[in-house]
Amino acid sequence: ARGIGGRNIVNTRAEKIGRFYERHKDGLFGYALTLTGNRASAEDAVHAAIEKLLARPWLPFNLKLFAYRCVRNAAIGAWRKHEARREMLFDLSALAARPEQQARAQRLDAALERLTEDERETVALKIFDELTFREIASLRGVPVNTAASHYRRGVERLRDLCAEDQP
Repeated sequence: ARGIGGRNIVNTRAEKIGRFYERHKDGLFGYALTLTGNRASAEDAVHAAIEKLLARPWLPFNLKLFAYRCVRNAAIGAWRKHEARREMLFDLSALAARPEQQARAQRLDAALERLTEDERETVALKIFDELTFREIASLRGVPVNTAASHYRRGVERLRDLCAEDQP
């Protein structure tokens, strides 16, 4: 199919998805890992989302939100199907240079694991993926105030859990 000026519409769409993927692949993977707790399942979820985008004849109006929704659906499906072994959620210690930073990052990761599923998912989407509460609410199918409450409670619990673990 050719668009205005003879440019191939299919290639333009695929190129746009490719650029989107390069910009958002880490966020999509991190979100999938939050949901599945398993790297292989998270990679599969991101792959499934990109395949779904590529199979669509038209791109959705909000590409980012649609991709996150696809990742969410695929990740939840994989988790339910395989009950995958949980791993460190974000491997924050790999980003830390000094041993005390690594220990702090491991405590934070352990604290994230202790949040409820709603809190963990909302905190990850807000902090790591920088989604707005409106986007989070739309993605998760909850009211905006509920998304904000999950975030607030999650952050408060993280503070409490990290404070408990301090020597």
